[in-house]
Amino acid sequence: MIQLANDLAGELKLTADELDDLTHILEIHDWAEAMVGDEFIPNDDQVSYIERKKLKAERESKALHELLVNKPFEDSVIKLFNRYKNEADPIAQLAKELDSTHKSAQLM
Repeated sequence: MIQLANDLAGELKLTADELDDLTHILEIHDWAEAMVGDEFIPNDDQVSYIERKKLKAERESKALHELLVNKPFEDSVIKLFNRYKNEADPIAQLAKELDSTHKSAQLM
């Protein structure tokens, strides 16, 4: 995904700072999943789907905090992760889109 981001940066007219943020978000966004697993949550039952997504997010957040405890870059990584998780800005939204596209391509 980072290579894809680099390849698309010119076409998307990303500034150097935006590309830097995007590559950092893409780098760290799966750290928590690496610890707790990347759970596929089907959305056939909307109530159950929402609850399972919430529990997954809580497990990932807890795992990431445990991984980063007392690390000098803890605050920076948590901010990037939260930007991604909350799709807080256009760069975080782009990271989410690249991740979704990547996962969809893997399922094919």
